[in-house]
Amino acid sequence: MKFSVVTLLSLTMLGMVNTACSRSEQTPEHAKEICTGQFPMTDQGDINAVLPTDSGMHGLWNPHAFKSVCSQGEWEKLFVENRNIEASIKAGIFVPMYVHSDGSPLIHVRIARNDTKAALLANEMKYVNKKSDAYLFVSTGALAVSGIEYIGRLAPMASRITPLAAGRWSVQVIELNAPHDPDGKASSGIPDMVVLVNPESSPATKYRQSVETFD
Repeated sequence: MKFSVVTLLSLTMLGMVNTACSRSEQTPEHAKEICTGQFPMTDQGDINAVLPTDSGMHGLWNPHAFKSVCSQGEWEKLFVENRNIEASIKAGIFVPMYVHSDGSPLIHVRIARNDTKAALLANEMKYVNKKSDAYLFVSTGALAVSGIEYIGRLAPMASRITPLAAGRWSVQVIELNAPHDPDGKASSGIPDMVVLVNPESSPATKYRQSVETFD
């Protein structure tokens, strides 16, 4: 059974926000950096990280577009109602990675470099479960990935941020049935999700605009 983002977040955010706010108070330097638009880069290329969410959704997002998200109220205006989330999707500043599941998956964000297109690796192809249609991502110099509840001032707590050339990019989210060890950790280096980030091939491309990543 699928639940709306509103339902999932209403069930989780009361606890998460209180926890998150207490964490942000412990790291005022990070909050100050983000609220002035000075996002600290954590990676300098492709991102390969285990990232948590208790809201059922991760996302790829433009750090500069959300630099004003410095309070619970500001976050809720953008990320509780589906229509507001989809407004950010249409603007190309947020790409949903929505698998309706909490946890800490291994996420690999693979970015095209020079003339080399970002693509699945040979050892990943046999584990493909679902592929999204292309989403638009408009970069203003950086790309971030995290659980949806960590967008904004909490970014350094549970996200990764990497430089990305300004411009329009095409993003595809791929869910893999990655093998895991008995303790739940990903094994063999196969990620749970791969996000392919390539330069836009044509401004006329029709992009997916749904909060639901997969059909």
